[in-house]
Formats: sequence, C-alpha cells, structure tokens
Amino acid sequence: EFGSGERIGIVGRTGSGKSSMVLAMARIIEPKSGSITIDDINTQKINLDFLREHLSIVPQDPFLFEGTLRENIDPLRKYSDDKILKVLNDFCLFNELNSKEKLELEIKENGKNLSPGQKQLICFARAVIKNNKIVILDEATSSLDHETEKTIKINMEKYFKNCTLIMITHHLSMVKDFKNIIVIDKGEIIESGSYSELMSNKIGAFSSLNQEK
Repeated sequence: EFGSGERIGIVGRTGSGKSSMVLAMARIIEPKSGSITIDDINTQKINLDFLREHLSIVPQDPFLFEGTLRENIDPLRKYSDDKILKVLNDFCLFNELNSKEKLELEIKENGKNLSPGQKQLICFARAVIKNNKIVILDEATSSLDHETEKTIKINMEKYFKNCTLIMITHHLSMVKDFKNIIVIDKGEIIESGSYSELMSNKIGAFSSLNQEK
C-alpha cells in the first residue's frame, strides 16, 4: 500500500519481477488473481485509456516517433508553446536553438538522430507536462551519464514533489532519500524500509545489492 505523495523505490536483481509491477499497473498484463486499486477504485473496472492517461510512465527504453519535438512532447496538442518550452529549458534540451527551432526540431523514427540521454530527457519532459499524480520510472536512469542523471534528479525534486512516485531502479543512489524502499526477488517482497534501515542489515538483500555495485 502506497500513500498519496509517497516516494517508493523498487529494487532487485534482473528478472526479480520489478517491471512486471509496472505492466500490471498499466494493465499491459492482467492479473490472474488479486487486484490493483487506486483511491479504492479497482483498475480492472475502469476504462483502459482513462487509466493509462492518468499514469505517467517513463520506461527504460524511450519511445519516440517521427515528427517534431513539439509533437513528441505533446502529441494531442493540449499545452501551449510557452509551457512546453519551459519544460524543455528545465531539462536543458537543445538550448543552442531558438524557441521556434526547438519546437520544430525534426525527430527521426525512434529518435535515431538523438543521443540516448536526449531521448530519455524528452520522455521525462513528456511525463512532466502531463502533471499526473502517479509517476512511474521503470529503470529510466539505467543508461544515463552523470550529468543527465543530475538534471533528472533536479527536475524530479521540482516537478514530482507532490506526486506518488514509484521508481524502479538498480541505481541505489537514486532512492537514497526515499523512506519506503521495497526489495523484490522472484516476484515476492523480501525486504522493505528506508535506505538507512536496509543498509543497517549487513546480511540483508539490499546490502548485498549495494555491495555488487
């Protein structure tokens, strides 16, 4: 059970079942038993498009489509140019371009003309502008350089501070300030607690994960 506005870290080895939680929350896979509820509403009983529209998910492998940068940030054209530019500036994206050039920047299929860091920052900007109350980061910082990761952490503090934030990661430093960290193995929760609590158990699963880094 996650509280409103809580930050939850979900960690574990590859194949432990971390990402399956995201797939279940977004109903990409349906549960065989049990249920997932948000504000006491069973997610299996609400419209699928409505559910996914109200979850912001940043995946490990960023998805971009062929079109302009503006279209990739705001495909349904819900937001003003000024709002989009503000988010792009905060994420330090293409600051060498003027406003019009930035919005009309051509993105090739799957962002093949961009760096991995740029693609991931665009996905973060897309999540930020939706302003949803539930944000899920699924290994979203796994392949980023230090500067890009730093930019993301700064903007997480700015934009996600009032969100329920679920971060799935193997970068344990990313969840160092979280009060609720869950360790998963073979689809089961085997440990939970704050970073300091889990690290104090020298023979625990979390300490073991930390030693492997």
